[in-house]
Amino acid sequence: MTNNIEKERFSLFVDYSKAIGILAVILGHLPNVPMLTFNFITPYMYHMPLFFFIGGMLFRPGKKLTHVLKKVFTQYVLYTVVTYVIIGLISNFAASQFGLNLSNPLFGDISNIIKKAFLSNMHNNKLFMVAWFLVAYAIVYVLTNIITTLTTRIFKEDKFIYIAISIVLGLLAVAYLPQLYASTKMQSLNLLCQVLVGMMFYSLGYLLKDNTFKFLTIYGFIISFSIVVFLVKLGVLSMFFMSWSKYPNGVMVSMTGAFCGIYCILYLAKLLACTEYNNLIRLIGSSSKSIMSWHMLTFLCLDIIISKMGYFDISKYNRAGYKSYNNPNFWLLYIFAGLLVPLAFSQVYQLIRKIIMRTILSISNQRQQTSP
Repeated sequence: MTNNIEKERFSLFVDYSKAIGILAVILGHLPNVPMLTFNFITPYMYHMPLFFFIGGMLFRPGKKLTHVLKKVFTQYVLYTVVTYVIIGLISNFAASQFGLNLSNPLFGDISNIIKKAFLSNMHNNKLFMVAWFLVAYAIVYVLTNIITTLTTRIFKEDKFIYIAISIVLGLLAVAYLPQLYASTKMQSLNLLCQVLVGMMFYSLGYLLKDNTFKFLTIYGFIISFSIVVFLVKLGVLSMFFMSWSKYPNGVMVSMTGAFCGIYCILYLAKLLACTEYNNLIRLIGSSSKSIMSWHMLTFLCLDIIISKMGYFDISKYNRAGYKSYNNPNFWLLYIFAGLLVPLAFSQVYQLIRKIIMRTILSISNQRQQTSP
C-alpha cells in the first residue's frame, strides 16, 4: 500500500514538474516583460534542460531496441512530421489571409522541405520552433538505451558508466561546440551540441530518480535560489539558448544556473505533490508535449482576434517577421490560452481516439462472434 502511494506521489510530482516547466516555456515565448518579471530565474536558464532531466527520472533501461525505435517513430518522428505539416499549412493560410511573414515552411518538394527544416534548426516553421527539442529528445532517448544496453552487456553495469560518459561529453560540448558552430554555422554541430547537453541532463535525472524526494529540501532550495540571484546580480549569469548552442556564460556558470533553476522548479513541484492534488495542473503536465507544440499557434489566433478588435494592425506589426503582440494588458490572456487551448484540444483528441478505437474493437469482436 505504501509503495503504491509513493508511486502515485512520484507520478504527481513529475506531472507538476512538467506543468511548471511548460509554463516557463510559454513565458519564454512571450515578449519582454514576462521574462523580466522572472529576472532572477528566467526560463531560458533552465526550461529545456528541465525536460531532459525529467525524462531521465522516468527512464527505465533494458528495453529492446526494436521497442525503442517503434516508440521513437510513433511518439516523436511521426508526431513531429504530422504536427510540422499541419502547423505549416495553417501558417501558409494565415500568411496569405492576414499578410504575415511566416516564411512558408512547406515550400518546395519533400526533400527541399526536409533540408530547409534541418538547416534552419526547425525555426523556418515559426509556429513550431520547439520541433528541435522533439528531435534532440528522441535522439537522446535512443542513445541512452543503446549505451546502457552496451555497458550492461560489456561491464555488467548500466547506470554509472552511462552517466559518467554523458556528463563528460555534455561538458565538453558546452566548452567547445558553441564556438565551432558559431564559426561554421553547420547545423550538424548545433544538433550534436543539443543532443550531448540534453543527454547530460537526462543522465543526471536518471542518477537522482531513486532519491528525488530526499534530494529536494528547503535548504537546497534556498541555496540554489541564492546562488542564481548572486550570480545574476554579479552579472556573470544570464540566459543561454540551448536550441542555438549559445552559452555566453561559459561551462560552469551556465550549468550551475541551469541545475539550480531545475532544483528550484522540482522543489516547488514536490511541495505541490505533497500538499495538494489538482487535476488541472496534472493534466497540463501530462499534456506538456501538446502544449509545447501548439501554444505558438494559439498565440497567433489571439493576435488575429485582438487585431480584428482594433488594438493593432497585425500585418504591419509582423511585417519584419512574426512576433506575438506585446501588450501587458493581454499577457495573462496569452498565458492561460497558451496552456488551456492546446490542453482542451488534446483532451478532445484523446476522447475521439478512444471512441474510434472502442468502435473498431467492438466491430471486430462482433465479426468474430458471427463468423462460422
